[in-house]
Amino acid sequence: MRARLKLGIMETYSVLWKILRLKPMLYMLVILLTGKAAFAATDGMTGLKLIEFGLPKDRLASIGMFLTPLQVMLPWVIGKWTSGPRPLNIFLLAYPYRLFVGGVFALLVYYTPSFRLESGKFGISVYVVWIIAYLFHQLASYCMFVSMMAFNAQVSDPRIGGTYMTMLNTLSNLGGNWPVTLILSITDWFSFKDCTVKGTKQVLYACNTKDLADKCAAGGNVCEVAIDGYYISVAMCSIIGLIWYKLLFDKIKYLQKIPRKDWSIIRK
Repeated sequence: MRARLKLGIMETYSVLWKILRLKPMLYMLVILLTGKAAFAATDGMTGLKLIEFGLPKDRLASIGMFLTPLQVMLPWVIGKWTSGPRPLNIFLLAYPYRLFVGGVFALLVYYTPSFRLESGKFGISVYVVWIIAYLFHQLASYCMFVSMMAFNAQVSDPRIGGTYMTMLNTLSNLGGNWPVTLILSITDWFSFKDCTVKGTKQVLYACNTKDLADKCAAGGNVCEVAIDGYYISVAMCSIIGLIWYKLLFDKIKYLQKIPRKDWSIIRK
């Protein structure tokens, strides 16, 4: 067993900088920082849309209880595939499936308001449907997560402790956060509203700005959403995901073929 190196703070950062300059790591950076952009709208906005429709936050939060057993069992179930020399094969299988689930989420969001009761609340069937939907979503999401973490563990050099693994996990987390922040900040650009006569469908003018919305309300009319930016964002992210998958499929396969020693800068 190779002994762990004792590195100071500056030495550790120097080693990490050299690791980031490795050719395999350049491909890995692209994958980690851009791979989750395809799911930004689904992951970052679906819960917000459901809350907007009137589903209580505590009910949505309780869905997590039903996902916990899946999170516990899944690593054990797929362990025999992720522990082998090609752990990212699971990632490649789950990626298009997760894209498909994103489209299903958009459809469910679209039809959810139709099941609102006269009291303004939602029946238990709506929650059951969403629990099932989130189970399928979590299945794809966690398969991708486990396979990527398994690959990171294989290529990380144990001689520098958990620093290598921590760096890869940090990059992975960053790749999951910045797309959500971006899509939340630009979704309003894709939303279009019309000022309609109250109680009718007669459109008077567009009210996409705050001033026009205030003018519409001041006139006793209603500024309604004509095109919801959520659906455009989901479609746009899905297209980006399909392109990403097509362009990087072979690169991900290639990463698994690179000898593990080529991921380390310490040869002795």
